[in-house]
Amino acid sequence: MDGPYSGRVHMYSQYRADLRRQVVIMELAAEGNPGQPNYRQAIPQLLDPAMLTFNSEKGMVITGFEELSGARYYQGWWLQWYHQLPDWFLATTRN
Repeated sequence: MDGPYSGRVHMYSQYRADLRRQVVIMELAAEGNPGQPNYRQAIPQLLDPAMLTFNSEKGMVITGFEELSGARYYQGWWLQWYHQLPDWFLATTRN
């Protein structure tokens, strides 16, 4: 991954026939317009997410796995929130 991503995080449950069970899924929805040069695709869904750490002033770590080309990659997502977007992030989204 090439740097931080931003967007809205959604979590829901869905039956997966390949896993033969109900799976909790977390996803980061892509923001912006696909026609814009600074648009970034959303990262793969995180399956079976579990909260590892939480700090109401900083963020949280969620662990789970992503599926890419039929292989599982176990990941940890650091989700951080800001009251105001930091300058380093604004610099990455400007044209």
